[in-house]
Amino acid sequence: CEAEQPCDVAPIRGVGLENGFSVLFSAQSFCVGGASSDAGGSHVQDVVASPALNCGAYFKGCTAAFPWQVMNVPAGDYRLCWCGLGTCNVTTGDYVLEIGRLRVTRGPRPKVALGVAQRPGFAER
Repeated sequence: CEAEQPCDVAPIRGVGLENGFSVLFSAQSFCVGGASSDAGGSHVQDVVASPALNCGAYFKGCTAAFPWQVMNVPAGDYRLCWCGLGTCNVTTGDYVLEIGRLRVTRGPRPKVALGVAQRPGFAER
């Protein structure tokens, strides 16, 4: 995801997932423990997504939508943590299950050239 832009994390797949569960992204070194410190000892601000959506959609999985306002974070890799309770609280450590990583980038990304072989019979336009 790009910093200061809306970011959707999907698909989140698993057993027993329901709309209303929540995803948090954090620079903490682990999910358990609530709002604590990172490995270096400095305070880390956690950012909580809006509740998970589309969890019942066949083959889709849940989606966590982070609005642009909460994506104003430094570039880096963040831990994605899942809360399967109806009401989730960062300070009580409800986000106990790590479900993946979120990479946040800032600024222009390097252009990547992909080598594509031209198929015979197709002319360039």
